[in-house]
Amino acid sequence: MELRRATASDAGAIAAMESEYFSDAWGEKDILSYISSELSMCYAALSDGELIGYILGRKIVPEGEIYRVAVKKEKRERGIGSRLLLYAISSEREEGVESLFLEVREENAAARRLYSSAGFEEIGFRKNYYKSPDDNAIIMFYGIKCQ
Repeated sequence: MELRRATASDAGAIAAMESEYFSDAWGEKDILSYISSELSMCYAALSDGELIGYILGRKIVPEGEIYRVAVKKEKRERGIGSRLLLYAISSEREEGVESLFLEVREENAAARRLYSSAGFEEIGFRKNYYKSPDDNAIIMFYGIKCQ
């Protein structure tokens, strides 16, 4: 498996995964613009040249926020998400990011386990934050500088 920063050539594959896994999917044009930004935190996991996972986030040093984490369904439960997340954390540490935040659906137990196993802590709660389906948000924090 190859872990690296996402590039413009990944935008189409990321958009395809977005439409499969997120009800509020980002389009290819938006993803391409996002990847091109100096403020982006965009990472890709590939297997035999095929995109199998990605992270999309944004940073304003010393803080960063992760917006999206996805791994292809048939590739889940193999540690890909963990390795990709730890790679992103390590890379952002080198860029001067000292803390990361994210929000996750309260009902998404698998994602919450992934983030907790990487060292994220639950620090907040937003009632009825998500729609379609309705769900609460758990706010999580990772102190890179502290790790």
